[in-house]
Amino acid sequence: MLVEKFQLILNLTDMASELQYEDLSFFSGIDLIDTELENLKSLLKPLISMLEK
Repeated sequence: MLVEKFQLILNLTDMASELQYEDLSFFSGIDLIDTELENLKSLLKPLISMLEK
């Protein structure tokens, strides 16, 4: 169950990455948002892998 919740967060993070370019292209801090989303994904992927074992 915990793995599914982290997987959901990862999926939502991916969706946010895709949507930000459509909805926030006018926002000057978009690079910062993208960096933070990538950081979150890089933390979640190993955590999910570890929990699945």
